[in-house]
Amino acid sequence: MAEPPTPLYVRLAAEQARRLDQAVSASGKSKRRLVEDAVREHLSDDGLVVGRIAFSEDAPAWSSPSTAATAAREILTAAEAAALLRVDEGELVAAARRRKLPGRSIAGQWRFSRTALLSWLGRQADERESNLPAAAAGVERSDAVLEPGPEYVPGDPVRVRVVHREHRTSVTDGGRAIEKAGRPSGWREAADRVADELVVNVSQRGVISLPIVRGDPWCEEEIVDRIAQASLALYQELLDLEG
Repeated sequence: MAEPPTPLYVRLAAEQARRLDQAVSASGKSKRRLVEDAVREHLSDDGLVVGRIAFSEDAPAWSSPSTAATAAREILTAAEAAALLRVDEGELVAAARRRKLPGRSIAGQWRFSRTALLSWLGRQADERESNLPAAAAGVERSDAVLEPGPEYVPGDPVRVRVVHREHRTSVTDGGRAIEKAGRPSGWREAADRVADELVVNVSQRGVISLPIVRGDPWCEEEIVDRIAQASLALYQELLDLEG
């Protein structure tokens, strides 16, 4: 017979409660399920896992954390990033050296942002979809063009497009930064810098984009602003290259 559940009542700060609600919306899981997953990840049979250290009465302080706890960290080593993407570590580092994916070499050690890697992972899919008309993709599509506030030059506002498809929503600048500033020598490196710094996707055509968690108005507003800032930043970087 399954063990009966035990009631758990907690009070969270408003910000933490909001983040929990976002996790529910993004994952499709209930709050109870999210808490159960967190307990499984951080309270294993070996003790409490916090960051890189596992605490227990029987295990030394330097015990390795669980794989789930490793994946939850934001800053990853090369080995952890390779495990996240399920690729060979040497191939991942080689790709990072060629600037094919986001990463930083610090004192000879490679470090990767989990958020940036997962964002980068969606770039090719986003680019393929952006090249397909809605009819060819076989989905219903509607667009909305917004002006969040930044201007390329006075009187020329940055415009972003919110694209609603059947199962996903994304925000894009439509490649306007590239359209306005061109592709001077070094433009791809500049685009990669903007992508890494602002955690956005920049396709091979220079289109800046990010997906949106469906049903989360706060997330949509934040991403619209971020895409606008990224488009302006890329435009300015490209002008500096021309100068």
